[in-house]
Amino acid sequence: MRQLLQQPFVIVQQAIISFLYAVPFIVGLLLASAGASLTICAAATKFALCEIPAVAERLSGEWTRRAIIASFPYLWQPQLKKVFYGIAILAIVSGWLLVLFTLAFMMSRIF
Repeated sequence: MRQLLQQPFVIVQQAIISFLYAVPFIVGLLLASAGASLTICAAATKFALCEIPAVAERLSGEWTRRAIIASFPYLWQPQLKKVFYGIAILAIVSGWLLVLFTLAFMMSRIF
């Protein structure tokens, strides 16, 4: 009987301990997400007035070069460059959208 009465307290205690161990990882994930958002916003602002294909081509070439230097298989370079080209276009467009949503949120808070 005593063990049945202690079981809810043990479960709550284990939940609290698990939460305390998870907090540093959660905070790290939030900080990494915020950093990625700021990086995307900065890149979108930087490339806002440029042509998207030229910028995406330059970024994909740079990323592919870094991957090859970091010992990525050289035979996969054309496929990797295409994937990085798509990622670069998505990063630029998502950065623009993030800037627009941030601007709309700030304006809604001001007015």
